[in-house]
Amino acid sequence: MFRFNKTKESEESSTNIIKSKTSKMDYLLNILLIVGVVYIIGILSYPNIENYIEQRNRYEKGLQLVKEQKWDEADKYMLIGETALAYYVDAKISYAKKDVKEAIKSLDNISDRDYKNNEYFRNDIIGFKEKIEKEYEPYRKMEENMESYNKAMEKHREEDMKRWELRDKEPAIGMTASEARSSKWGSPKDINRTTTAYGVHEQWCYSGNKYIYLEDGIVTSIQD
Repeated sequence: MFRFNKTKESEESSTNIIKSKTSKMDYLLNILLIVGVVYIIGILSYPNIENYIEQRNRYEKGLQLVKEQKWDEADKYMLIGETALAYYVDAKISYAKKDVKEAIKSLDNISDRDYKNNEYFRNDIIGFKEKIEKEYEPYRKMEENMESYNKAMEKHREEDMKRWELRDKEPAIGMTASEARSSKWGSPKDINRTTTAYGVHEQWCYSGNKYIYLEDGIVTSIQD
């Protein structure tokens, strides 16, 4: 009986030792696994970290150049995400080249969200924009006047061209009064006009007993 108990105790002791060793081995394997995973993640993320550091350094360099108002150099360091600063730098470069219109165009691209992301330069950008818009106002009015003039001249040229094309054509139903005048018959010798509740009726009289009839300025019938 004593031997049996001793043997049993010995077996239990051996089992416990094995379990302890197994537990320690599992623990070590888990640690090695975690270390390996961390190492692999570190290797895989290293290019991203390196890229982030590079981008951050570029940003800091560009920011410093903007503060120093070295616009041409700062332009080389502008990041894609720094929209407000990039447009601000572009505007400064255009302004230095006396291209105020292009400078305003660059600043107009800055959104309210961009301003919020660049609080440090917000007042500088807004102040600069107000300044150049004030400078450009007289030129803006000149451009608007010139645009209106060009549109009027274009319309006049089109009308002249149309009259030129109609000068050898017979009057036709559907023509406007202006087109009928530009036709081969030209302007009438006399006009008989009747105004009623239904509109304005006109009879244009030409030599040779020829007539053109219009309703509200549109040729409706021709007699020759």
